[in-house]
Amino acid sequence: MIKSIWILLLLTVSSGWSTLVAQQDNVRHQAPVALERYTEHLLEFDVPGVVQDQVLEALLFTRPADRSSFEQQEARFENGRVRFPVEISSREATGIEYYFMLRLTDGSQITWPNVNEDESPVHVTVIDPETVERPLADFIDYTILSPQPGRALGEGDVLIAVALFYDDEDVEDGNFRILINEEDVTEEAEISPFVIKYIPEESSEGEKSVMILFEQGGEEFEVSSWNYRFVPGQEISFGEYAPVQNRPPSGSLELGARNQEISGMNNDALNGRLRISGQRGHWEYSLNGYMTSQEDRRLQPQSRYSFEMRYGPWLELQIGDTYPMMSDLTITGRRVRGLNSRVSLFGERLEAQFIVGDMNRAINNIYSPIEVEPQFAGDQQVGTNYTLGFEEGGRGTFSQKLIGGRLAFGHRDRFRFAIHGFKVEDDTTSILVLDDFNKLTEFQPELERNLTLGDRGYLTDNPDELIIEGSNPRPRGNLVLGSELSFSMDNQRIRFKSEGGMSLLNMDISEGPLNQQRAEELGLDLDVEIENVIDRLSWLIIINEQMSTLPFRFQENETGDLELEPFFPTSILANDSRLHLNYFDHQLQMRYQWVGPDYQTLANSTIRRDVSGFTVMDRFRLFENRIYVTLGYEALQNNLLGVQNATTHTNTMRSGISWFPIRSELPRISLSSSLRTRDNQTEPFNPWLDGSPEQVIHAAIRNYQIAGEDTLTAARPRLRETLSLNGSVTQNFNLFDLSHQANVNYGVTQTDDRYFLYGESESRNFSIRLTSRFDDLPQPFRLRLGYIINRSESGGGLSDVKIHGFDLGAETFLMENKLTLNGELAFTRNRFSSLSLVVNDNNNPDFTGDNYYVPADESERSRRHTNAFIIRVNAQYDFTTNHALLASANLTNVSDPLGNLGAMPNDRILHLRYIFRF
Repeated sequence: MIKSIWILLLLTVSSGWSTLVAQQDNVRHQAPVALERYTEHLLEFDVPGVVQDQVLEALLFTRPADRSSFEQQEARFENGRVRFPVEISSREATGIEYYFMLRLTDGSQITWPNVNEDESPVHVTVIDPETVERPLADFIDYTILSPQPGRALGEGDVLIAVALFYDDEDVEDGNFRILINEEDVTEEAEISPFVIKYIPEESSEGEKSVMILFEQGGEEFEVSSWNYRFVPGQEISFGEYAPVQNRPPSGSLELGARNQEISGMNNDALNGRLRISGQRGHWEYSLNGYMTSQEDRRLQPQSRYSFEMRYGPWLELQIGDTYPMMSDLTITGRRVRGLNSRVSLFGERLEAQFIVGDMNRAINNIYSPIEVEPQFAGDQQVGTNYTLGFEEGGRGTFSQKLIGGRLAFGHRDRFRFAIHGFKVEDDTTSILVLDDFNKLTEFQPELERNLTLGDRGYLTDNPDELIIEGSNPRPRGNLVLGSELSFSMDNQRIRFKSEGGMSLLNMDISEGPLNQQRAEELGLDLDVEIENVIDRLSWLIIINEQMSTLPFRFQENETGDLELEPFFPTSILANDSRLHLNYFDHQLQMRYQWVGPDYQTLANSTIRRDVSGFTVMDRFRLFENRIYVTLGYEALQNNLLGVQNATTHTNTMRSGISWFPIRSELPRISLSSSLRTRDNQTEPFNPWLDGSPEQVIHAAIRNYQIAGEDTLTAARPRLRETLSLNGSVTQNFNLFDLSHQANVNYGVTQTDDRYFLYGESESRNFSIRLTSRFDDLPQPFRLRLGYIINRSESGGGLSDVKIHGFDLGAETFLMENKLTLNGELAFTRNRFSSLSLVVNDNNNPDFTGDNYYVPADESERSRRHTNAFIIRVNAQYDFTTNHALLASANLTNVSDPLGNLGAMPNDRILHLRYIFRF
């Protein structure tokens, strides 16, 4: 009865994540209805406003609901599109959060959605793979052509093929479907009346299930089902390791050339990609490399290479560009060029991991000549400023070294204890830093060309008078230590895991460890014993006055001098603990986290700091596990040490329901809702605006509070409620003897700000996508049609964004499936309108306490209208199974109906690739 009431409430107020469109650069992405555990899914992002030369790297940050930090994944950005394979392997995760980021060569970045303290990443429900009892299609015979049940196949060897034998009258009004790990891949398969063939584009290692279904009269029949395993090996038994199998080296070589004209500028690029893998006995190895002619000395390496070698389950060695995983509070997939190794002994009861390498390579500073600027007091010159600046983008980066390790004891499914830690330190000798005139004269005297003899003489006598514009890059050091404890009971129905960490961060290690001489310059009295301790610890972390949190206090002694007293700051600590209970068809998760404001790790920037609180999440399934219900509550707060003016409390209630019916003619529905409240328990107050209308007080620039008899500046009051209601429906149907799939998404997000007049916002988005299959034609044909609408208002209506777009795509197979043609036409109409806020001085320009915001004059409203047409064409011709040629073209036309942007040339990209498989 209680579950039924919950369902009725959820159906009333819920809906699932839908297509979201970022206001900036028009990132187009449709979030999935749900993700199935242990199954690989591809997430696709389109950014038609960005060209390939502008992209430094394309990243996807993913976090299962049972993790505290995001894992970083990198993929190739091509023709305005990037695809990421995602697989949920966690047994406890009831959902996954993710966000997409493009880092551009000019230093800017694009995120989807806009991730900040008020906007959460996308949240998608995770469901378990289910075994559905279907009646057998005993009126259809079959022969499994490939792969044979129980066989293990490597990359390039997977071809799923089944021959069918039946009486035409029995299947006159039916359709065949193929499922891989319960995921419908019929759209990508080649289905003829008596043969079904499917070649997976990408696959992850592990066991795979294949199921052939036949639909007739609204009922599904099972034709055949079997399993195979995708590993770099030969035939093996499931659950066993292949001890002495040999596999000759195999792989692929890809050579590519790209010509493009962007904004009227031509740019050519060459690239190559190599993959090799093989096995000999217990040894398995793989080599991956990517090289491009677009390396830039101002950027991190664009080329990638890695070599991986394994010896059974006991040894793993990765060299080159690696993406190590250590723990949620340390490093989770950050690229490191170096070595990542793991040793496992005694049935995985003792594991050791070691990491060493560079997170950043050195990039030199590019200085501009010294600028001389006389300083005047009235008509009389009183001095001269000598400034050393940087050429555009000329500020460099130190080579950043990482070394770390992890040691774990115990069985991972029973009891395990682990300790881990790493050190990150910039190499202060890796780049040249000019910090005074003497160093400049010694290493780069050509920068003196703007100086007179008198200027040189003055700076020689006063080398510290040289001003560094914007300051030089500062070398940093970071030490992170931590431990983990986990155990499970009652056949893993009870699972507990707790991780703790400590972090020390030094923002400038160039001066070395703090010593007595430096302490005297700072006016401090440093005890000899403390100096010795600091010096002995310098091999781990350099401790000086530039620490983000000093591990000592300043104490005044009897003579009035300041002394340093060691102490342990709690702000550098972090803890994340989770308890999972699996009883009575419920998966209950409870989490407590406490991350201090100074817990920082240079190897993982996704950890949210200065936050504490608990999360409770319950997941249960109904009606033969076809309905998934998720309920959650989270209460967090910041200002853990009480040093800020106010503490913000964030409470979130989340609910979701997903229906996955057995009968194919019924729709798949996913609904969700969330309500988030952010309150810092501060009231709006401004005594200099007494008697003003309420809207003026709620637009005040400054907020105040009364402390005793004094009026003091207070934190800006915050009380915001954000409600999100979203829904997604997927329907398979037959029309005109054709198979179709329709997907409809709708979502609305509304933020109500109680205290700031211009803090409200609202976003509504709608999308529909139709996929049709024309498999009965002489040449199979597939058609895709999509349409999106997004309307967003923010700033209480000051900013308005309208985006309409559609895309039409088609795919066909010619010349006995040797030639594949794929084309897409997309159109997007963007309308942006914004009016800025200006300061009203309340007719009192000499006093700022009574200032408040007002909209600028309507004549200053900014408007931007653009229409974008995009044509993409791709062709692939397979000469043989080993040789293929791929060609792609991308044409973009952007027009400005208002004429504000001037003439905009068409952008084009031509890409040719040759692939050799061996």
